[in-house]
Amino acid sequence: GLTVEVTGAEGRRTKYQEKATAQYLVKARSKSAKANESTLEGSEGKDERSGNDATKDKDKEQIKSQMIEHDDENILLERVKFVEDEENRHYALSELDLSILLALCLDVKN
Repeated sequence: GLTVEVTGAEGRRTKYQEKATAQYLVKARSKSAKANESTLEGSEGKDERSGNDATKDKDKEQIKSQMIEHDDENILLERVKFVEDEENRHYALSELDLSILLALCLDVKN
């Protein structure tokens, strides 16, 4: 099962921001993937895809070329830094859970 909660939390978006302001937050957690949790500063998940090393290297190069570089000169943080440590925790979701979450976003009407 997938648990989704749309809420808000206080956080900062820039390096030099002193006052935390309200930030939009979507908490999504899969009940089947409790072992895959990681924090913002945590380690990256293992790549469990099947295939040869050349394909994986090509995929990694393509992803790296599309990534936005964050350096010391950039004022914006890569991710919002929330005041509460619990809000900074990120959980790995399966492809099915990600699809469900995307479908829920597309279902929103004004």
